[in-house]
Amino acid sequence: MHLLRNDEKRQAEKKMKRSRMGMLLLLAILFAYGGFGFFGYWSETKESEASYAHLKAHTRFALPKAEETQTSLVDFEALSAVNADVVAWLFCEDTVLQYPVAQGEDNAYYLNHLFDGTKNANGCIFLDYRNQPDFSDENSILYGHNMKNGSMFASLLSYQEQFYYEAHPNLTLVTPEGTFLVHLFAGYLAQVEEDPWQIAFANAEEKTMWLKKAKDRSTFVCDVQPMATDRILTLSTCSTSSDDTRYVLQGILEEKDEKTT
Repeated sequence: MHLLRNDEKRQAEKKMKRSRMGMLLLLAILFAYGGFGFFGYWSETKESEASYAHLKAHTRFALPKAEETQTSLVDFEALSAVNADVVAWLFCEDTVLQYPVAQGEDNAYYLNHLFDGTKNANGCIFLDYRNQPDFSDENSILYGHNMKNGSMFASLLSYQEQFYYEAHPNLTLVTPEGTFLVHLFAGYLAQVEEDPWQIAFANAEEKTMWLKKAKDRSTFVCDVQPMATDRILTLSTCSTSSDDTRYVLQGILEEKDEKTT
């Protein structure tokens, strides 16, 4: 009987040892997988930063105002050599929001491809494929990721704070045809089934109501009052609220007289 109990004890110890070894092996696999995932994220982030930093060399936003000219803000010929899909350059002073804008054949490709075509989760800022590339629609829509490192469209969520709007009330959109000042008038959270992404309107009354709804739900207040005759730019990015929620930022496109080359 005593020997039987000892044998049972040894068997139990062996099972416990195998269980611990299995648990250690599982933890090692999870750690390795997590480390690989982190390395992949870090690697793609660095790749994205380097790629877009290189593209900034084709712009002149960083020049002193005395040297800056509207005819030399963006070298679209150089950008087109990198990617013929380029339609604009988006800029917000004193922020990381300084990116080329592409337009693909759908709204999927640039979700996981950089401007130069490299597959990368950071993606590229892109214009809705349904829009006219010259931003002549009643509402032109730009999409970009809300990246954890603050890049791409992550800064849009900062407009949920009044002080941030007051520091950055305008954006600049440069196209091959001209330069637009974007007067921001509303920013808000919207569900994906809602209408901020509406491109055309049946009549002026419908658009006026659409604009009023945007102003009424804005997370910041301002004196900019859009009208039905205005062309609107809508910037859209994911929100941390839920998978089906987006933060949208909207502004009036005011075309400047100067032309770009």
